[in-house]
Amino acid sequence: MKPVTLSIFLLMFLGTSLSVFAQDYGTHIPVNLDDSVKKSIWHTDWSPDGKWITFEVDDDIYVYNLEDREIKNVTVTIEESCMFPCFTPDSQEVTFTLLNYARNFQSPSWDHIEGINLYTGERRLVMDAAFEGSYSHDGNYFIYNYWPRDEPDFSYAIYDNDRDETTYYNFGPEPPIFSPYPVCMSPDNTHFVATLDNSDHRSIENALSICKLYSIDLDDGESVQIDLGYGDFWYPEFSPNGTWLIYTQMTDNFKYFNVCIYNIETGKIIYLIPDSEFNTHTASWSPDGTQLCYILDTDTGHELYIKDFEFASEPTRVSHAEETPIILILHGNYPNPFNPSTTIKFSIPQTGFTDLVIYNVMGQKVRELVSGTFTEGLHSVVWNGKDDNGQAVSAGVYVIRLRMGDAKTTGRVMLVK
Repeated sequence: MKPVTLSIFLLMFLGTSLSVFAQDYGTHIPVNLDDSVKKSIWHTDWSPDGKWITFEVDDDIYVYNLEDREIKNVTVTIEESCMFPCFTPDSQEVTFTLLNYARNFQSPSWDHIEGINLYTGERRLVMDAAFEGSYSHDGNYFIYNYWPRDEPDFSYAIYDNDRDETTYYNFGPEPPIFSPYPVCMSPDNTHFVATLDNSDHRSIENALSICKLYSIDLDDGESVQIDLGYGDFWYPEFSPNGTWLIYTQMTDNFKYFNVCIYNIETGKIIYLIPDSEFNTHTASWSPDGTQLCYILDTDTGHELYIKDFEFASEPTRVSHAEETPIILILHGNYPNPFNPSTTIKFSIPQTGFTDLVIYNVMGQKVRELVSGTFTEGLHSVVWNGKDDNGQAVSAGVYVIRLRMGDAKTTGRVMLVK
């Protein structure tokens, strides 16, 4: 059995929860490990091809296949602790930090980052003297925390694959100070976001609300604090379009955890689960930015959920020849998840040609449900889970696209079997 490390330490602060049935938490992904110990799940990541979700459970790395709903432990043969999983840009591998206790159990070293192929099981070294790594959206950069052996100081490091060179970013000894937590690159590769310690001291009794998110420029290393209000903030991740930033907010001396979503353009902050009775944390975006996977703390331990991001499908306004705004609305579908069929409701503001198409997460057309002239108002259509050829499609997540002229909006649906 592997040593229980940071994950269990953090679990101690998450509090006790009672039930998860009183509120819409999204779709539950069962993580059945046949273990009598409460599950401690952390550090989710959604694969770029949309097929997998990876996460850490008690120092092992697991992957969940959204198509066949199978879960497997990909690091079961590795004795050392494995943490902080992240997919490679081609979705073929999961990278993770290998924690080595051999030198000093009381002060473990973040040894290196490895990658393991999901299909062959082959392992490779990704980065030495590194931990908590992730790729940029285009796959050209690899950003990680750098801890050189036999040296006391950490730094952030960004490896440029095209140039085969690494740039280091140091903070301290004056605030803001480096904090060893996950970092993320902006989709345009101009800056990254990291958790920095902005306190004037490091004593435990005064270490309240000191971990803040900073935007750090890649060119000059200048850091600017992101104003997110009260709390400590960890685990940032940009949405694919760069408009939103998710993070985990911690308040009241690590008693309460909440997944928050920050609009970079407007400064708007929303909770993924408003007024939740239970702690939520460590979320990750789907490849198209319309859903989030996250962890919910329950009385049986941590549970994995998928939640639609409602602001991703806000009505799109486009002016036509008479300058009248076209507002398309998807009212969702019921049931969702579904098997074998689901009813999709939508509204259009005027009579006109409308189409509603189902796509898979790879952007491939699956089924055209609506294509013709519809009158103004509310409409509904049934999808029976089959493609345009009448063949039943596999279980998984699908995208609904409603379009009239240049206006369009999207939603999500999950087929289960």
